[in-house]
Amino acid sequence: MVDNVTFQPTPVQKPRIPIWVGGNSPGALRRAARYDGWTTGGPAPSANHLGLTLDEVHEKMKKIMENRVTDGSFDVSYMFEFPEDKKELERLVDVAESVGVNLFLEGIFGLRCDGEEALEIMRRGPLDF
Repeated sequence: MVDNVTFQPTPVQKPRIPIWVGGNSPGALRRAARYDGWTTGGPAPSANHLGLTLDEVHEKMKKIMENRVTDGSFDVSYMFEFPEDKKELERLVDVAESVGVNLFLEGIFGLRCDGEEALEIMRRGPLDF
């Protein structure tokens, strides 16, 4: 415990900053349901990580929504390695949106590319659909 401490600057968000919970365990999903968002990850082949499929995200979202006690907004972020094929990426985004994902993060891992390639991906910035 810390006493006599002031958080400065004070957050703009009211009544507090949004709290997002990461994790896929039953406990993490129950905690996410109490707060403002859930963050999870999908396939990252270059890191040899399967992640959650969008069907699994859909099932876990149902559990989160069953436990929601507030009507406030709820964000879901999903990080995965974007496929090279733009049509496939658009398809994945459509499916993800249909199961409640509203934020997409491109996974850029050291096993996927070197530092210069990672910087180039970041310089390109977000994709437009």
